[in-house]
Amino acid sequence: MRRRRTAVLVPGLVCALVGGAPALAAWNVPSSGAEVAAAASSLAPPVPGTPTVTSSSVTLTWSAPAGGAAPSGYTVLRTAPTTAAVCVGVTTTTCTDSGLSPTTSYTYAVTSTRAGWSSAPVTATATTTATLPSAFLVTAPATASAGVAFTVTVQARKSDGSLDDTYTGSHALTFSGPGTVGTSAPVYPATAVFDATGLATVTVRLYKAETVTLTVDDGDPVRTGVSSPLVVAPAAPNRLMWAADAAGLTDACPTGTVVVGVGGQRSWRVAVLDVYGNRAVEGATDRTVATGRVGGGGASAGTASVPSLVVPAGASPAVTSTTVTLKLKKRSPADTLFRASSTGVTRADCTLAVA
Repeated sequence: MRRRRTAVLVPGLVCALVGGAPALAAWNVPSSGAEVAAAASSLAPPVPGTPTVTSSSVTLTWSAPAGGAAPSGYTVLRTAPTTAAVCVGVTTTTCTDSGLSPTTSYTYAVTSTRAGWSSAPVTATATTTATLPSAFLVTAPATASAGVAFTVTVQARKSDGSLDDTYTGSHALTFSGPGTVGTSAPVYPATAVFDATGLATVTVRLYKAETVTLTVDDGDPVRTGVSSPLVVAPAAPNRLMWAADAAGLTDACPTGTVVVGVGGQRSWRVAVLDVYGNRAVEGATDRTVATGRVGGGGASAGTASVPSLVVPAGASPAVTSTTVTLKLKKRSPADTLFRASSTGVTRADCTLAVA
């Protein structure tokens, strides 16, 4: 009497491969004839791709085997740190495992399937990202002009980076980052109205010429966003300033009078400023700045070493390339007024005082 032979499949005995060579297919469900033989000898594992992750999900991708029998589907099993059948018999080449813990490493086995048979698995490991706080995506223009209003968009985002369409209506916002020049401080809206997609458009006006980022945050719930760098350009040339340094940063005569004493002197440049006090950018032609004594004492009381200075075309910042020496003579000493002047801008006056 013949005995019937029974094949028994023991789960977990198939070795995991990472992009390995094809192995004999595992017998899952009995089949028959030539198809069984072909599947057993030539069913190959898929070719793994690079997983993509969020704080709560892992998406695996792969491509069909390069050779062998064509799979009819694929199966993805999570093998660590917990086990689960994630996708079974799917015909697509992608599978997402969701509901995971942040900053956790997960391992998967992916197999090709055909007619009840499975290939040797390939393994993939991915680590979920940390949970991010809800945030704003702040979009500002790359450039702006001092004193000219421009628009900024503020998009509410969920912790996974998707749009937050629950953040709607009016919200109080706090803006920070840009500086103040003179008495001109940035102008921001106190509140913003977010539409059904969690998007708000606001108007901002900045005055200080600088490269800066714009930070936006609210108080409850706490969200923060930072724009890309924004270059704020100065406004048009407006006035002159006696400058104590080559960069035109220091006002040499902020009060209109500098005490130098009898025979004293100062060597200064002249800077061109915009209406807000930023150093301007010179235009396409050289600017001539006349310098000299205009009052106080006799003709011999004070002198300017040169009658004019030049701001080169395109200079940024617009500052004269050389200095002028303003001097009180020892004969008939008296307070003496010196002036820098140029076409189209307000002059700069400074008195050199004896005491």
